[in-house]
Amino acid sequence: MITVKAYAGLSDYLTNKTGKYTTVFNNKNRHVSVSDILEYYKIPEYEVAIILVNGKSSEPDAKVTDGDTLTLFSPVGGG
Repeated sequence: MITVKAYAGLSDYLTNKTGKYTTVFNNKNRHVSVSDILEYYKIPEYEVAIILVNGKSSEPDAKVTDGDTLTLFSPVGGG
């Protein structure tokens, strides 16, 4: 299982929520990419500004596996 956390508007895409911004993706004991998870949750890649795998900056083609945590942030603006 991969923990998926989404913030700054991306949490609306998550289903089967276990918390407000967190869900669990069942990767069925296989390696998947960040892009695979984005596709599963129907999160457009262009809406993701920051990708972290286990707290480290990553790219959409990064592999994730059991026990990993994927954290996603959309662009944030303010004034």
